Amino acid sequence: MKIERGDWVRSVKDRKRRGFVVSVESKGWADVRWQGTAKAKNVSKKSLRHANPPAVLYLEGNLDSKLHSRRTGMAALCAWCDANNVDFACKTIHCLEDIKIIANSLPRAPVFVHVACHGGPDPKDDTGRKAGAFLRFTPQTGQGQRVYLSDPKTAAAFNCLVKKGVRDLFLDACFAGRLERDIDAFREAAKFRFVAAIPRSIADFESLIVGPCLYHALLNCGLSFNNAVGKVVKAVKVLGIKGAPGRKQALIRVFPET
Repeated sequence: MKIERGDWVRSVKDRKRRGFVVSVESKGWADVRWQGTAKAKNVSKKSLRHANPPAVLYLEGNLDSKLHSRRTGMAALCAWCDANNVDFACKTIHCLEDIKIIANSLPRAPVFVHVACHGGPDPKDDTGRKAGAFLRFTPQTGQGQRVYLSDPKTAAAFNCLVKKGVRDLFLDACFAGRLERDIDAFREAAKFRFVAAIPRSIADFESLIVGPCLYHALLNCGLSFNNAVGKVVKAVKVLGIKGAPGRKQALIRVFPET
């Protein structure tokens, strides 16, 4: 069996342990970075078997009110995943029911779920009560199109992903992570292990850089979800990617905060 650089492998002794081959030596050894560990380990090729590549689920709300618009982050992320032998499933969503349908169709659990859409902080809903952070999946901008994180229906829809084995979620939407109480309540109700969210406004060109960086940190570098987000925030900050000015918060926050 030929093991090459870039292959996804598993250990003969532990079938659940999956890693990425960083380099291959001619004398029957390979450097493997196991998922969840940042450092590569030199192991015998005889102890390795080819493994199914990890999967990522990318759900994108409509990013533009113009129906002919080609504004999307799918192409860049798909290209990265293809180059790294990662299974990339991407679907457009317009309502919470779409999330339930997609979750029920998953053949296996992705490493994490990436949701990209518009979002915002709203002090009140249409009844005049405080509502907090919301997501928006549709081209329309009306208040009726807002998916509030504080709504039990939102947590229930995302919990369908958790029931299929998903543990971590990245909400790639402006202001989704601004209010700690909203994210914490949503995370606990949906039963995610970690939820990463953006607490300020972020431009499309910034988001297009953040996404592949997070995928690289999680999948190629083998970092845990919360550590990967932290590394990405530091890395893109060097490039001047900080989002719009706002509160003294990191570009991406991870809940629960450790």
